[in-house]
Amino acid sequence: MQNDNKYILKIVLFIFCGIPGGMLILFSVAFLFANIIDPSPQNPSIVQATIYFLLGCLLTLIGIGKIKQWLYVFVFLSIPIVFFSFLFLDEIMKGFADKLGGFIVPLMLACVAFIAFLMKGFVDKYYSAKERSNNNNQ
Repeated sequence: MQNDNKYILKIVLFIFCGIPGGMLILFSVAFLFANIIDPSPQNPSIVQATIYFLLGCLLTLIGIGKIKQWLYVFVFLSIPIVFFSFLFLDEIMKGFADKLGGFIVPLMLACVAFIAFLMKGFVDKYYSAKERSNNNNQ
């Protein structure tokens, strides 16, 4: 019965924190991206979008049960980093996105996935080494 309650709590946290947090991350990155490309009064400011992004990270960490392992925030930070790197590439290479044509969105998503999984691997490795160290000390 105790395990069932934990399982139900995990599901509830994921539904009410994890999913909305992930959506908030995606929308805040879109707002940041839109604000850089076309700064208009209708868009939230960069400060507001950054606050929404951090709130989304916090909610997602709560929803996936990793709140005590805050380094997982770096996995989420890969999303805006990749999007902004494409902006800077386009600015530097003058029309980088136009040369790629319809491949720009799949390429950006593939880069986000690759960097996120890479960061997750580093964070997982750090926490597993930390756990082994704690087990050896006991």
